Amino acid sequence: MDEKSTICRRTFMALSGTLGLGTVLGGVPSVLAQEVPSIEQQKFLVKWWLDTLLDNLDSAEKSGCLNAIEVCGRGCAQYFMGSHGQEAIAEIGDNKDLDQILAILNKHDFGGGNLIREGNSVIGTYDKCYCPIRSAGYTQTPVFCNCTKGFSKEFFERILGKTVEVELLKTIAAGDDVCQIKMTLV
Repeated sequence: MDEKSTICRRTFMALSGTLGLGTVLGGVPSVLAQEVPSIEQQKFLVKWWLDTLLDNLDSAEKSGCLNAIEVCGRGCAQYFMGSHGQEAIAEIGDNKDLDQILAILNKHDFGGGNLIREGNSVIGTYDKCYCPIRSAGYTQTPVFCNCTKGFSKEFFERILGKTVEVELLKTIAAGDDVCQIKMTLV
């Protein structure tokens, strides 16, 4: 285990403990005091917990914690590729031609069908957030957009068989009118 992972885990546990202590001391939403919260209250609690945790992770040891969020995004991409993306992935097959792959992904409306090539990079511009966790209202904090970095890395690395670096250029969560992601083949 590397030092960054240990630091992030330590920070995570400290923050989680703080949230737990806040429950005992009454420093969190009153919904926790009820025996069986309603579905709406449970959703509010999950949203509050995620936002609090993510906001604090954003100010903690940044690189290790943000990497943990990216790892979750990679897992989400693996799920997506095994369920929703199968038709496009089957059509791509062993094809490694970036222009042809983008044409297939756009045809299948991946990310709204707005993937374009700029040199050895792909720019995805999205008019809405496609994250089901954010769309369901569980969190609105921009730090959660690092999950998208992991999703994009996993998705394009698997399809292309090459390492991909991802940069978030714009995010709706941060107040931009679109999400814009740059994926560069390394």
